[in-house]
Amino acid sequence: VADWGEFGWLVAASLGSTTVPFALVSWAELQISSSRAGLLHAVSPMFATVLAHFTTEDEKLTPRRAGGLVIGLVGTLLVLSDHQGQGVEGQDAVPPNTAAQQQPLLPQLAVIAAVLSYALSSAAAKQLKRIPPGSIATQVLLLAALASAAPAIYFDGSGLRRLVGLADTPEQEQEQE
Repeated sequence: VADWGEFGWLVAASLGSTTVPFALVSWAELQISSSRAGLLHAVSPMFATVLAHFTTEDEKLTPRRAGGLVIGLVGTLLVLSDHQGQGVEGQDAVPPNTAAQQQPLLPQLAVIAAVLSYALSSAAAKQLKRIPPGSIATQVLLLAALASAAPAIYFDGSGLRRLVGLADTPEQEQEQE
């Protein structure tokens, strides 16, 4: 990294491409189906296209791209609206109007926030024109690993305690029971 400005863009790219979306999607999928989360990811190219219009000089929104966005959004909404409660080949997986058919809103919004985070990360990475792409990828992943380490240790400190020998191994815990 040549200067602090580039380092800031690298941090933004690493948080946006890995740390934040992985945490949001992991939490969301504890409460919604993976297929629903996958369908919500369909808006990713739409966010990236709109964001690129405002953050780059060479990727402006043209009438053709705007048409593609509208078609993509309509298609995504159609698939999402038809997705809940559907089993194999359109057969109802659950009876209509049951609690199993409803998926909570907040986790779905978390997935959409993760998708927006990916788009913001892409915009941040495009600001790093002087750094080779392989170097950007390496630095982004390294920064993301560092940013993820503290929460991982905090939320599951047992792994760290085992690493330094302060906690029993799973086998030792089973023997004690």
